Amino acid sequence: MRTIVTGIIACAVCVLVALSVVGQPPPPQRVGVPKGNVNSGRLQGRDPPGRGDILTPYVSPSLDMDKEAAGLARATVPELLTWERVYALALVRGRGGPSDFAQALAPKALAGLAARHSVADFARFRKEFLASPSGVGGTLRDPSRDYLELLQRLQLIDNARRNVAVLENLMQFVATLVQGESGGLSQLDLDRVFASLLGARERLANVTGDFRDALDETKVALGLLPHAPVIPDRQNLAAFRTAFDAVESWSKTPDRDLPALAQLVQKMPALGEVVITGQPVLGTIERNPEPGPDMLASAVRLAITNRSAAGKGLSAGDADAQLELRIRRLVRRLFETRRAYEGAKRSDERAIRLQDQAFERMVAPATARVSGRSPLLDGLLDHLTQIPNAEDWLVTLWTSFRVERLSLYRELGILP
Repeated sequence: MRTIVTGIIACAVCVLVALSVVGQPPPPQRVGVPKGNVNSGRLQGRDPPGRGDILTPYVSPSLDMDKEAAGLARATVPELLTWERVYALALVRGRGGPSDFAQALAPKALAGLAARHSVADFARFRKEFLASPSGVGGTLRDPSRDYLELLQRLQLIDNARRNVAVLENLMQFVATLVQGESGGLSQLDLDRVFASLLGARERLANVTGDFRDALDETKVALGLLPHAPVIPDRQNLAAFRTAFDAVESWSKTPDRDLPALAQLVQKMPALGEVVITGQPVLGTIERNPEPGPDMLASAVRLAITNRSAAGKGLSAGDADAQLELRIRRLVRRLFETRRAYEGAKRSDERAIRLQDQAFERMVAPATARVSGRSPLLDGLLDHLTQIPNAEDWLVTLWTSFRVERLSLYRELGILP
């Protein structure tokens, strides 16, 4: 009897244990997936992986990121190099010399020097700005080219950082598929992604180093010491950051459509127009590839009026001919840059669409016709490189256009 009772009790315990286990979820499988990835539960072949496994939220650039790019300590409180401050530094340095500067950028000291040297006098600034066509020599070394290139390099860092973030996510995604039963990828595929990630990290290090070198050179040119705690003001890059963030948000939207993407790309920062004597020059050339003689003649007359040919050491005829030659070249270059910019936007849109298709094929479940993902991974890695290249080219053209437009305005002797 005791044996029977003991057996009944043991059976009851087994039933209770079984009932307590029924309905409980299995422990999560997190092989190769970093902590905090909310999509990790779908990477073991139970459900098709989603785009969110790779396109995780990206943090927009911050002041701390800019300090890191400039090589400044996180606790540093840097001064922002705005357009106004850059020109004030250049003007004060041209009039007072480097001896007027302290070892670091002091806003109050700069304001006092600017007031003493009449930097706020627009007429005087305009005269000095137009004194040298090349921007070198005279009393003012025009800092616009250096400053615009600093902004360009800062945006290149952002683009490189984005690329590294996506490749790091892709690395985790592929690592999980390699360990899955039906992932369709091998260790060789993981090695290819790792090689691409190393290349992206190296590029990020290179563009960061180039930015720091250019920033130090600009500080010295403005009369500051290389270790002065200053960083460029990001305000002029805000439109690019907004546009790139919008495209990235579109890529994560399940019900995205191509017309919406085209609209987002068209919202990239506009280059603008070149206005001479009230006429939109580039728009006129777009309708007529060769600008008419009246437009060029009026531009040359304006330049001759505003700039004295005698100061160039040439006869009046030679000076006029050389001046017209420079103006014609600058106008054509500006038009070509604006046309190239429109083409770069189309290239960027095409690269985004190709990347989108590559993502769709990559995260789709394996079928009888497509059992392996290696060829799809190769295509995706290629498209992930095209996106930052296209974005870099857009920023480069944007910078070049502004530098060339300032050169043209200097030649014409106008300052809108």
